[in-house]
Amino acid sequence: MPGATYTYSLSEKGIPGSLPQTFTFTTAGPTVTAQPDTFPSGAAEEEEENLRRNNPDIYLKEKTPYENSYILVSSDFRSLPADHFYFTVSSKMGSRDQAKSEFEKWALSLKLTPEQIKGLDVSYE
Repeated sequence: MPGATYTYSLSEKGIPGSLPQTFTFTTAGPTVTAQPDTFPSGAAEEEEENLRRNNPDIYLKEKTPYENSYILVSSDFRSLPADHFYFTVSSKMGSRDQAKSEFEKWALSLKLTPEQIKGLDVSYE
């Protein structure tokens, strides 16, 4: 959009002491005045709830990467057998069973049902 200002941040994972760097740029053209927010109140929450109910893989993908003291969860896309996101759960300490338990606790805390969790494509390392 002409005359629009954009800001983005970049950070490096796994590098101790690495701080995010923020960059800002403005595109050429006349400055655009702020546009009114025409998104109805509560629409974002409704969309997220719709994803949670009907597309749990997309919903969960939006929550990754995720990390706690026990696991690191990453996601990626697979086109076979049908387009979907899959998840890799890496154990930071403990067993594969503990990693599975921690992943399930996390997914349940995001209001996914046990049936939805069971239907996800998840591998444990």
